Amino acid sequence: MHQMFYESIEKEYAGRYRDMDVFITGSKYPVTEPNRIKEEMNALFHWIETEREQIHPVRFAAQLHKRFVFIHPFKGNQT
Repeated sequence: MHQMFYESIEKEYAGRYRDMDVFITGSKYPVTEPNRIKEEMNALFHWIETEREQIHPVRFAAQLHKRFVFIHPFKGNQT
């Protein structure tokens, strides 16, 4: 999905995990360092598979969003 959206914006980063430090403007929380993104994403995929049926769908979606944002695996054009 990231590749589809970024193909015409920043083709060299479309669909690829970021290789640079970034921050979320206005946030006091750090995001995952580039060298740990693949490991964190693998852990997130494992969490999805094991918890999807155990948590109410709304709570699951909120937790998934939070976990994904704190990893922040893709470069955004604002960084």
